[in-house]
Amino acid sequence: MKRLCKALLLMSLVVQILACSIGFAAEKKTTLRFSWWGGTVRHKATLDAIALYSKKNPNVKIEAEYGGFDSYYEKLVTQLAGDTAPDIIQIDYKWIYDLAAQSDSFVDLRKVSKYVKTQNFEKKFLEEHCSVNAKLLGLPTGLNGRILLANTNLLKEAGIPLNNDWDWDKILEAGKKVQNYDQNKHLFFISTTGFFDIFKTMIRQKYNHNFIKDDNTIGFTKQDLVEVFTYYRKLIDTGVIVPPERSALYDSGVTDQNLEWLSGQCGFVTAWASTLTTTKNASKFPINITRYPIPKKAKSPGILVNPAQILCINKKSQNINEAAKFLNWFFNDKEAILILKDCRGIPPTKVARDLLADADLMDKDVAKAADLAIPYGGGPQNASCYNREIEAIGFSYIQQVGFKRLTPEEAAEGFVKDLKQKLAEIKK
Repeated sequence: MKRLCKALLLMSLVVQILACSIGFAAEKKTTLRFSWWGGTVRHKATLDAIALYSKKNPNVKIEAEYGGFDSYYEKLVTQLAGDTAPDIIQIDYKWIYDLAAQSDSFVDLRKVSKYVKTQNFEKKFLEEHCSVNAKLLGLPTGLNGRILLANTNLLKEAGIPLNNDWDWDKILEAGKKVQNYDQNKHLFFISTTGFFDIFKTMIRQKYNHNFIKDDNTIGFTKQDLVEVFTYYRKLIDTGVIVPPERSALYDSGVTDQNLEWLSGQCGFVTAWASTLTTTKNASKFPINITRYPIPKKAKSPGILVNPAQILCINKKSQNINEAAKFLNWFFNDKEAILILKDCRGIPPTKVARDLLADADLMDKDVAKAADLAIPYGGGPQNASCYNREIEAIGFSYIQQVGFKRLTPEEAAEGFVKDLKQKLAEIKK
């Protein structure tokens, strides 16, 4: 009898210990940090999605770290170097090669395929735009392409018909018409960074390859560059574009904060399809969309088509599996799709696009912008095309031509020389 009592007492103690352990486990919370940049619409939609996920998963707390684009990259690089980066990180598609080269920063999502499903994504797009060295380092938040936004009031007043048949010569011709109508107004707003994209597009259109080839050799001639810089100077000298001393104030490319555009002084501005809704809401005049310029004899349409952004998981996260589960929900759950809509660009999966279209929750102009860009994509850019130091070289020479510090010939010679040196460093 005594033995039985002792056994019962021992069992009771074990049960109590197990109950305490279960209770402790139930109370334990996982905290994930999620960083992104964007505007008010994106912030609100993402916060609403986070709130719903936390409600459905009460043991997961997601700390939102969001703000503007300025200094985001510099802050992220510092965090990654100091092991203080968030668990889930939004990055610009341009950064993926640089960040992958600098450090082994992000989880290969194929290794957590148990938790995050990628079947709804186009496999080729993931391989071309989100993978480095056969590792899937993130998922695209949306599909994006370059378009022209048109100030329909100004174009109509200047007698310029809106169509989808623009090339670079027609831009010059139409720009002169705007100047004849009003010398204080310009056909086009182009920043330094925006013209570098135009340069990339022109080379792709002429040769059907990137301005830097996949073997890290230069994909254009010095004379090509002279012609591109001469065209840029002509745009400035004839008043087709906003003078660089004014456009330099808005070099970040955030159109909804660009007062040259918002004041109605420009007929066109280049934009990504993903920013259309925000820019449209900020503009006080009717806008329309037209296709990016394509020369009639182009070997490739050459239009830049990319992921809007990419969401990655920090490889040093203490909660990789939980982060993967959240990404899976973020991209594939119907409720999440309906909350997020197109706040990060044109949804990356057909499932999401169809769902939003059926619910009449997708901006029809965004869909139109996608139709005007994505079929004319020039193909993915390689790692060197995204290299920030190479971009800095390009920006520098474009600025020097714009401000007449160098002639097109001088700038072409300097650009080629500096580019060759940088590519030699990359090859090493």
